[in-house]
Amino acid sequence: MDSNSLGLLTLQNPFFLNHTRLQDVLGVHVLTTPTLLTFAQLQNFYLSTAIARGWDHYWWSHMDSVAVSWEDKSPYMSLHQRVLKDWSETAGEKPWKWGIKFYRYDRLALVNVQAYKDVGGWDTHIPFYATDCDFHQRLRMRGWELPNVAVGMVFDVGGTLPDLGALYPTTPDEKLAGERYRRVVKELGDIDVAKHTTKNGRNFWQGTQRGGQGEPFYRDPAVSLRILILSRREVD
Repeated sequence: MDSNSLGLLTLQNPFFLNHTRLQDVLGVHVLTTPTLLTFAQLQNFYLSTAIARGWDHYWWSHMDSVAVSWEDKSPYMSLHQRVLKDWSETAGEKPWKWGIKFYRYDRLALVNVQAYKDVGGWDTHIPFYATDCDFHQRLRMRGWELPNVAVGMVFDVGGTLPDLGALYPTTPDEKLAGERYRRVVKELGDIDVAKHTTKNGRNFWQGTQRGGQGEPFYRDPAVSLRILILSRREVD
């Protein structure tokens, strides 16, 4: 609801969002959903927003990801530049044959709105993980392509870097693919591997924030996580 924008949630609440930093500092436009959404509902919210605004495409990404450009490929292009280059080569090819483009599976993805409308959106009756299996297969059965496009590294993380400054050059003349870059890529790679090899499942981190009790619309993350783990085991 409006709890985040009114500053009613504390930092350790799993649903805390820093509106001040996002909007006032970074200039991000925040859309607030009327309630907490499941993954399938969130995807349909994206689609509904795109349709209402007349968009024929949009990008989306996971929030537990870190995107890093290739510095060891020549000539150098940032991940952002590579995504825009792929888009510029795609935009004039209408009608598009692809339904969704994966830049590292759906950690970063480009959506064709017409394809999503063609298959009727996401099935909100399917919980958690099985819903993307269903949706992507329905795209394929309708003849839509799901290409993978290499643009850089997108790590799936369940931990944090001790110093976010490590993601950026220390000086304007820092050489590409230097020690800082190699170190941060290795560290992110280790965090990615650790997330996918933990015995508690890759979404263990969702139950680590235990604050927020008594705050508006509080949900116990541990309960949600147990349901998620059980759902995934059924799919596996």
